[in-house]
Amino acid sequence: MDTSDTDILDAVVVGAGFGGLFAAIRLKQSGYRFL
Repeated sequence: MDTSDTDILDAVVVGAGFGGLFAAIRLKQSGYRFL
């Protein structure tokens, strides 16, 4: 049970990290386009 719990937690953390990074990059690109 511990392994499955940590696997789910890791997946959530990694997904959130990549999602935030992707959103920040897209926000920067759109911001530069507006400038």
